[in-house]
Amino acid sequence: RCLFCRNSIVLETVVRICEMEVLLVGPSRSGKTVLLSRLKSMCEFEGKKHRRKRSWMGSPRSKPLGTTPLNPGETCGIDFKELSYKGGNLRVREVGYPMRDCWHDFYETCSILIFVIDISDRYQIAPASSWLFDAVYHKDMQKKPIIVVLNKIDLPYLMAVDDVVELLQLEKIACHVNPKLDLTLREESREKIINVDISGHEKKQFANFSKFEVCAATGQGCEKLLEYLVNLAPRSSS
Repeated sequence: RCLFCRNSIVLETVVRICEMEVLLVGPSRSGKTVLLSRLKSMCEFEGKKHRRKRSWMGSPRSKPLGTTPLNPGETCGIDFKELSYKGGNLRVREVGYPMRDCWHDFYETCSILIFVIDISDRYQIAPASSWLFDAVYHKDMQKKPIIVVLNKIDLPYLMAVDDVVELLQLEKIACHVNPKLDLTLREESREKIINVDISGHEKKQFANFSKFEVCAATGQGCEKLLEYLVNLAPRSSS
């Protein structure tokens, strides 16, 4: 374990409050930083609307991300953002792709893993599948929710979602993180994974695995992701 990672984890353990920690990782240029900025923007918008109790023009789902560029470049280290949305509190730690060999150092302290993939880059899918499997089967990630985010769905040359699901073996991952998955649901799991809108008892069966299709640059699909995250987070006392 590298000294930088060890010191970072110790420091965060000391200052951590009652927030759920989310680990955000993924291949290079998959849109992790833009996604995190988008979620933060949505939380700030919701906070202002709640405090001032008046309508605002526009929506953070479609508005530009302030001074954050849509192509911010590769995150070479670690970035933190605290998200507060509708009473749920999250602390998101983005660990850049250049630190991929150190990702596993953060599995123990995280509560949720978000793995972001650029589905417009077909050359990214094969290595991404390997890295995702490494995370899912790591001893420190057992029984923890796994969220796979398929980003950049707005681009015209993206891969078909069902092809991405098959290449990433998301059905196998869903069954691994939910070992008590009903056998009838196992047979239909591919359709359930492709369709994120799982309801009723089926949603409980898939409690530790979710897939979201988003465009972080425009905000498309990000609201569903944020709502899902805060439902897993501890609630603020009123």
